Amino acid sequence: MHRRRVAVIGADLKKELFSAMPAVGADIKINGARFTVIGVLDKKTQITNYSTPDGRSASSPTARWR
Repeated sequence: MHRRRVAVIGADLKKELFSAMPAVGADIKINGARFTVIGVLDKKTQITNYSTPDGRSASSPTARWR
């Protein structure tokens, strides 16, 4: 209803951006647009890699990145 910009980030990206600080609720910028972090993916073993490892990715249901 409110169409807020939100994102879920990977565990490695969380560690790189926030270190030991909590990421959920914090704002990040992606391609100049501000997004609120609403979740962090758990660290996991990944056997396939389509473009970027999950741990280094951010995803959003409201954004279309190229």
